[in-house]
Amino acid sequence: MVGAQLTKDGVVICGATDSLEATTGEAVRVSELTAAEVRKLDAYQSPVDFESYAA
Repeated sequence: MVGAQLTKDGVVICGATDSLEATTGEAVRVSELTAAEVRKLDAYQSPVDFESYAA
């Protein structure tokens, strides 16, 4: 399921939850950042061990 979250400046971001921790490693909510700040986060360097979810 994909949800939509609003940034602090009202831009819609698609994602499962408001938290960015699972995808970026940053313990912050989409609603606490501007769209520009969200864009600067690196969602491709996730610290999450996805292999453990598949088990």
